[in-house]
Amino acid sequence: MKIKELLRINIEDEVPLVIKAGEQDLAVEEKEISQYIVTHQIERHLETFLTNYKLLSTDRIGVWISGFFGSGKSYFAKIIGYLLTNH
Repeated sequence: MKIKELLRINIEDEVPLVIKAGEQDLAVEEKEISQYIVTHQIERHLETFLTNYKLLSTDRIGVWISGFFGSGKSYFAKIIGYLLTNH
């Protein structure tokens, strides 16, 4: 059995190499959210972020996302942006 046969998503779909801030194509947004693989570690980070986000009531929220090159920081931030806009 191959790894791609174990997954519910098509891993052969092209993933954009550039994350475009402000891109508002709902079809792209829905596809990216549905294909985002949430590991246990990402789940913990999302929970931490959303818990702290709910506690703050200001429009001056800043978030520092750090990690190694290629670790998925930009994509994680984009997914958080999608979740917060709640289309």
